[in-house]
Amino acid sequence: MRRHESEIRRLGEYCGNDLVRDKDGTLYVLEDNLRVPSGVSYMIENRVITKSLS
Repeated sequence: MRRHESEIRRLGEYCGNDLVRDKDGTLYVLEDNLRVPSGVSYMIENRVITKSLS
């Protein structure tokens, strides 16, 4: 299955970074997360299937 480029870009909706600052003021990234809300993949697949049937 091939997806449209704009559809692929929209899959990651939320990005969160865990940052800490040391005593000198330097910021460090402890963790970075890219999240997709639960259920979004089902909605996208349903849309793709529905479009292919019409």
